[in-house]
Amino acid sequence: MNSLTMDGFRYRMVPVDENVELNVAVAGTGPALVLLHGFPQTHYMWRDVASELVSRHTVIVPDLRGYGASAKPAERDSDTYSKRTMARDIVRVAGSLGFDRFGLVGHDRGALVGVRAGLDHPSAVRYLGILDVLPTADSWEVLRGVDARVAWHMYLMAQPRDCRKR
Repeated sequence: MNSLTMDGFRYRMVPVDENVELNVAVAGTGPALVLLHGFPQTHYMWRDVASELVSRHTVIVPDLRGYGASAKPAERDSDTYSKRTMARDIVRVAGSLGFDRFGLVGHDRGALVGVRAGLDHPSAVRYLGILDVLPTADSWEVLRGVDARVAWHMYLMAQPRDCRKR
């Protein structure tokens, strides 16, 4: 379990795929609202916001696969950590908690997962809030030719898996 936990939230490991469980914090009552963290954060980044929302919502705050206390499966192929796979994980988390429909707010990487969830699972996502993210294709178009002073981390994350073999 994460050493950083949100006061007043219950924690559980929720199975979402074969040998993959997500660490999920849940509190409150009312319509479900899922909060998704960005990179390199975990669910804990939402601690202040989530505690304000529990009086009106069942707040569901997972660590995405590969983050925090959630499973970090070996990468089988490009789908293992794709936004589509992570979006499916979130729909499965909500479903396992008894919610077929939910609001979704994501920050950074979580926002991209949220957009994918909205596109792939429109009957599940009631509304979507996206924070602090630009569409990836647009970002690369703008950054073309820009030196590493601006977005060095994006170039590192875009390296192919086997880049050390070259």
